[in-house]
Formats: sequence, C-alpha cells, structure tokens
Amino acid sequence: MAHLGVPHAFAVKNCKDEYGAYVSYKTLKTYYEDYLSAATRLRDAQTLKEIRERDRHMIACLKCYFLYLI
Repeated sequence: MAHLGVPHAFAVKNCKDEYGAYVSYKTLKTYYEDYLSAATRLRDAQTLKEIRERDRHMIACLKCYFLYLI
C-alpha cells in the first residue's frame, strides 16, 4: 500500500476490511480512478509543487494499473 501512496492507517483498516494483506480489484480500480482524475486536474500544472504532485499521482495511477493487470 505504501507504493500506492495510501496512508498506513488506511492500509491497516483496508487489510481488516478486505482479505488480509491483499488489495481487491475493486479497491485497485478505485485508487486508479482517483489518481487518474487527480493527475488530469493537474494536467496544466504551472508551479514546481503542482508538477511534482501531478507526477506523484501519475506514478501511483500506473502502479495501480499494473497491479490490476497482474
């Protein structure tokens, strides 16, 4: 979950709610959609902070997508 940018407390809660130390396809899809929409909102980033935030969202989005494929 750390590689997906999810806070530790939320990851612990997710593990209790779902299947232990796994993440469901539904959850991965939700993360993917959230990160994609956040990256899209920052598409025309101007400041260095916005650019870094956009890149962070894009990387997390790709990681979710690749995990979903695997």
